[in-house]
Amino acid sequence: MPWDFDAWDSGFWDSDASLSPLIPTQARKKHTMPKKPFMPAGDAAKQPWLNNFVDKLMDATKGYAAKYSIPAATVTALDSGRKWVNAIMTALTGIRTASQNFTAFKDQLFTGAGIITKPGTPAFTFPDPVAAPLFAGVFTLAGTVGTQIKDALHYSVADGEDMGLEGAVATPVAAGTDQPDFSKSHIGTGGHPELRWIRGSHTATRILVDRGDGKGEVLLTISTLSHYTDTVLPAAGATASYTYRGIFLVGDEEYGQWSQPFQITVRG
Repeated sequence: MPWDFDAWDSGFWDSDASLSPLIPTQARKKHTMPKKPFMPAGDAAKQPWLNNFVDKLMDATKGYAAKYSIPAATVTALDSGRKWVNAIMTALTGIRTASQNFTAFKDQLFTGAGIITKPGTPAFTFPDPVAAPLFAGVFTLAGTVGTQIKDALHYSVADGEDMGLEGAVATPVAAGTDQPDFSKSHIGTGGHPELRWIRGSHTATRILVDRGDGKGEVLLTISTLSHYTDTVLPAAGATASYTYRGIFLVGDEEYGQWSQPFQITVRG
């Protein structure tokens, strides 16, 4: 994932992820409560997150960049990017304030009374694009670096919490009522049942199917998505009634209740 900071070209990351060999990755841990993504959703929350992340990577006393083999050029690019993020967020605040002031001025000008004063035009300050090169995808780069760090074999949760890489625990709905809802499922392309449900913050969904073939319920899949296509059809020209049930998983453990059976007619 080298960022072409020293040899500027198209402004995109190279396709070869040279950072990956430097940071051995690990399998995802099991038996843990699901967490929200570490990257905040709103712009107002992303700005302080980015500043903290870059500050911690640049802090030589903490040594995170060296510990997780983050290239100096990548850290420099992130620092340049956050300077532009800070500048544009400040500018946008000034623009919004100016817009409100000019709207109030317009109202006074049109229908007010007495002497009025034109509001001042805000002045904006931006980084020097030579000292801090401007590029697209600042948060994409930050998210990629954060994910690389979290996938390192020697990743420390304490480090992650300090850098803002540990999202808040996503609390599922109360176990007494939590269950998948397959009611939006339907027959899709090629006559295959397409199961649809909302997974929410759960780790995965275990789904069983009874195809009416005398075998009873069998495991269909354990899906980490919110949709699944059943590729098994009855024999050509035959018709069968398929029944599906599912239950959420948190880590490897079943969570909540089994869903209501969802039955659908399938033709071969």
